[in-house]
Amino acid sequence: MKYRFTAEWARLLIALGYTLMAISVLAGITLFAFDPAGLLAHLPLRQKAVAHWLALVFLPLIGLLLGAPLIVSGQLIQIFLDQRRLLGRIARRLRQRAGEYTKERRVLRRTR
Repeated sequence: MKYRFTAEWARLLIALGYTLMAISVLAGITLFAFDPAGLLAHLPLRQKAVAHWLALVFLPLIGLLLGAPLIVSGQLIQIFLDQRRLLGRIARRLRQRAGEYTKERRVLRRTR
């Protein structure tokens, strides 16, 4: 079994987490520098300055808090898939060695 869907899902989670983080940083910088939608136009100047700084601080923080679990989940899925692959390889080698061991025992019994 290849688990391709699961591997792709893990990659998608990681990409989504990084994208969410990047978008939140860009949104915070954009809102701090430009206020493109005029969201803060109705506020007095002092409150507008505070709102700009809060956007610069909290939007990337929210992106970090939402994106980091997605990245960690995707990486954990990748780790589980890698462990499964490596344990399968170890099991095959042990079976091969067990087969070689039984062949050697048979040869030793015949020579006695």
